[in-house]
Amino acid sequence: MPRAVDSDFLALPLDRLADAALAVARNRRAAHADFRVERHRTQVIVARDRELQTSVETESVGFSVRVVCNGAWGFAAGVDLTPDAVAGVANAEGNVMGLMPHPEEACDPLLGSTDGRLVLAGLVA
Repeated sequence: MPRAVDSDFLALPLDRLADAALAVARNRRAAHADFRVERHRTQVIVARDRELQTSVETESVGFSVRVVCNGAWGFAAGVDLTPDAVAGVANAEGNVMGLMPHPEEACDPLLGSTDGRLVLAGLVA
């Protein structure tokens, strides 16, 4: 049975964060963009000879933005959950897809760009 999402997570400004990230992608004319907020909970329990040695619980919350821009995928992520920070990470260096370009996806005019050919040619030379 799925667990209900708790009120602390739902209280995050999810709509404002998504709007900030997706506005940057839209302004950059991205063909696709998605925004995610994730919370990771970890629990580590260490026992020796049936006796508890350590018990640690951690939680982290962060976001990610994925885009397709000029035929290449890009990815950005961060942990500052403010609209300005989300927009800033999504627009680092003024280029959404510049954070993690995939040259193999930008090597044919049909894909919208041939810029990736230079990167791939440099690997072979």
